[in-house]
Amino acid sequence: MEKIIHFTKYRFIAFAFSAIMIISFFAGSYFRGGLNFGIDFVGGYKLIVKFEDKSANEATIRSALKEFSPTVQQVGESEKNEYIISTKIENKVSEAASGSEGVSKFDQLKNTLNANFKNVKIESEENVGPAIGDFLKKSAWKLSIIAVIMMSLYLAFRFEVKFAAGAMAALLHDVLASIAFCGLMGIEINIPVIAAFLTIFGYSVNDTIVVFDRIRETNELKGKETFNDVIDKAITQTLTRTILTSLTTLFGILALFFLGGEVLHDFALVLLFGITIGTYSSIFMASPVVLAWEKWRSKK
Repeated sequence: MEKIIHFTKYRFIAFAFSAIMIISFFAGSYFRGGLNFGIDFVGGYKLIVKFEDKSANEATIRSALKEFSPTVQQVGESEKNEYIISTKIENKVSEAASGSEGVSKFDQLKNTLNANFKNVKIESEENVGPAIGDFLKKSAWKLSIIAVIMMSLYLAFRFEVKFAAGAMAALLHDVLASIAFCGLMGIEINIPVIAAFLTIFGYSVNDTIVVFDRIRETNELKGKETFNDVIDKAITQTLTRTILTSLTTLFGILALFFLGGEVLHDFALVLLFGITIGTYSSIFMASPVVLAWEKWRSKK
């Protein structure tokens, strides 16, 4: 006889855990100063700099550029001594010390680098104005909302409205938790991190659809089983597949996290959290919402 794990019995514990987690994360983010938007969304400058001066490291670079409040990350092999330096500064022109001509903030940053380190080589530079940053921020949110709406319409057409509601509840849970996690950890929200959010969207919905398919199949063949039993049976039957798929995905992301360097570190960290929480929500969020919807409809 097949052993069924009664996941729905613990749904209220899961709801409480999720609420506490998300509220705690947002509270931690608030006390850290709120979400940390990158220069992609607020404007600023990003440099990739190679230092011949061996005294250059993340600490000394930050110290030399402290007036610009930079973010410094080493890239590539340590022997190359290459760093990404990004700063959210406005490129306003101020009077130079001589007073003869204006010098932009960006030029001041480069001058400060050259004054503190020998043989500084700027390999690339990127400038994002505040207007472009604001446009990118609005576009990112609009595209994310459109993606959620399109997935909701697909699920309502592919299954039933109650399944669409369950999937969207799990998706909203994953997105809120991931955003709050970024705020708590001080992760800079930029274009790659938005790409990580969209990846989490797709993964969460894909994992949930597998469970929903089995719920629908089991419900069509049920005898005297209650809808609670149908959901528990469907989750139990797909549990091995869910765990193996998640582990396979996580192994690939772990490789990015440990071997991808600082540039991919935040992207991989957000994915690690998002995929883990997405697997959890497929079991403890999506299906219980479908159950709650079914019970509400049966009372009408």
